Amino acid sequence: MADAAREPIVDEWLETFRSFTREQKTTALTHLVGGLSETVAGRALLQKLQTTVTSKIRQDFLTVLPEEMSYHILAFLGPNDLLSCSAVSRHWRRLAENDRLWKPQCLRALRTTTRLLGRHSEKAALELYQQQLLMHAEPDLFDHPNTAMKKLFSCRGRVKIPWEDPKYQVNPTAGKLLCHGDSVVTCLCIAGPNRVISCSDDKNLIVWQVHPPKQLHKLEGHTGGVWSCATDNGIAVSGATDHSLRVWDIEKGELLRVLEGHTSTVRCVHMVGDVIVSGSRDRTVRAWRWSDGECTNVFEGHGDAVRCIDMCNEVIASGSYDHSIRLWKTSATESIHVLHGHDDKIYSIRMTEAWIASGSLDTTIRVWSIATGECMSILRGHESLTGTLHVRNDGVLVSGNADRTIRLWDVTTGQCLRTLEGHEGAVTDVQVTSNHIVSCSDDGRAKLWSRNGDFIRDLVDSSAYVPNSDGVIWRLQCTDSALVCALGSRQQAIEVTSLIFVDFTPKRTNLVVAAAPMENEVEDVPRIAEITPEDSASDQM
Repeated sequence: MADAAREPIVDEWLETFRSFTREQKTTALTHLVGGLSETVAGRALLQKLQTTVTSKIRQDFLTVLPEEMSYHILAFLGPNDLLSCSAVSRHWRRLAENDRLWKPQCLRALRTTTRLLGRHSEKAALELYQQQLLMHAEPDLFDHPNTAMKKLFSCRGRVKIPWEDPKYQVNPTAGKLLCHGDSVVTCLCIAGPNRVISCSDDKNLIVWQVHPPKQLHKLEGHTGGVWSCATDNGIAVSGATDHSLRVWDIEKGELLRVLEGHTSTVRCVHMVGDVIVSGSRDRTVRAWRWSDGECTNVFEGHGDAVRCIDMCNEVIASGSYDHSIRLWKTSATESIHVLHGHDDKIYSIRMTEAWIASGSLDTTIRVWSIATGECMSILRGHESLTGTLHVRNDGVLVSGNADRTIRLWDVTTGQCLRTLEGHEGAVTDVQVTSNHIVSCSDDGRAKLWSRNGDFIRDLVDSSAYVPNSDGVIWRLQCTDSALVCALGSRQQAIEVTSLIFVDFTPKRTNLVVAAAPMENEVEDVPRIAEITPEDSASDQM
């Protein structure tokens, strides 16, 4: 009753307060608070009012801001922070799980696989990345399309675990499985998210499905051994000892073009979109437009065979047995720089937008400025031929050498950051994935290393496949979820060439040996079978 009796007074006081100016309200509240704070009862009342006032003035800024601004703010966060934000409220979750924020996260992850992003636009590369991860994503991945990128990013994280988990062991019970008879696999190419191509001196290429392993097409037509291959956007180009290049539709297994003009073995080839660049033992480099088969340029100047080639931003780099590297513009015939300094044959090169690294039989690696042609640094430490070079997304150079080691380099200082030791034979190939470095050797082993060079475990041991531990892994390729090894023997008289597919998809058994023509359905535990490419081809008919 007392409260009811005072209500008119309170109403009258509130009405008076509302009539005050802003300055008067401030003065009145200041005196009111000051007076209450002088007594214990008043301070208790202030504490009670504090809770009420705080709840009234507290406001979720993301509910007030325009969504465009909210997305802009959240875009500065990393994946872990975005996950924390999604637990704040339903509104925050709707924002934090949107593809607008997770697409950049996927692209950052994709940039660690520089080979894929370097060959394609961001849009095309991201589509390939989606397809790769889709192979081990949840079935309902695109039921909520606005959050598909987050789920893709999550899938990528799950794939990392099986690579390092020792429980995922290679099962050798199926023995050796043939892919090119008794011929050597000269190169392996990733040809899409679920395709790999093997090339051989038996004159053929074979297109394989990775998940689950299966021969799709045998590409015949070359009249000499195939020694080089490159792919882009569903198209493959191969170079052979018959002096020609052939352009293929990977999915259809059809020949599209025959490019003729070289007068000796086509030893190296690079492809970006409609542009093909080839290097030959005839000492020339040629540029082609594969869509109409026209040779758009012939680059002459090398004094010996062209062994390796790369291309970035319309600048071509060619390494030769004449100990030099030449840089060319696709639109000109004269070299823009001739890089001298090596004392022996050039076997490997790798380009970025700013510099090029070259590996030589003289045991050194040299780093050159593309703009000036000057040697920026000489990387010393290897003791033999550097046959493979890769660049991590952070600019660290990774080299594989016949001295049995892999090295990580800071190209700006010339310092060797890490030496990866463990192989007992020459390193024959190295690949860099989003999370790991994978190497193989003529000791018959494929080894897994962390990105920083810590040894994790052996992935493949050829002794399980080749008698008397005489196996050699000549080539390997890998995606974030699969490893493909080309396995042979040191004894040519009993050379047996096999492809080994190691599947690191969490949903599947980790190993399936290649060339197995399985049924269309994918089982939880894929079977391992022994079959020749000819048997597999007949199964396709």
